[in-house]
Amino acid sequence: MNNKSIGFFDSGIGGITIWQSIINLLPNENTIYLADSINSPYGTKTKEELTKICEKNIEFLINKGCKIKKPLEKEAFFKDIRKIRIFK
Repeated sequence: MNNKSIGFFDSGIGGITIWQSIINLLPNENTIYLADSINSPYGTKTKEELTKICEKNIEFLINKGCKIKKPLEKEAFFKDIRKIRIFK
C-alpha cells in the first residue's frame, strides 16, 4: 500500500456520502476530502469555468501529496473534464 492519501473533491455535501463509502471500502487508505462549497453548485458553471475549478482543486490535492485526485461531483464528469489529469 502506498502511504499517500487519496484525494477527493466535491462542490457540496453530497460527496461526503460517497467519501464515507470509500472509507468503508478502503479502511487502510488515508483520504483527503476537499469540500469546494465556495464554487457550489458546479451544475451552473460553463465547461470552461468547471475546468478551471477542477484544475485548481486537483492542484490543491497534488500539493497535499495525494496519489489519486478524483472529483465526486457528477457535473465534473458530465461536462467532459477528461483532459484534466486525474493521476499524477
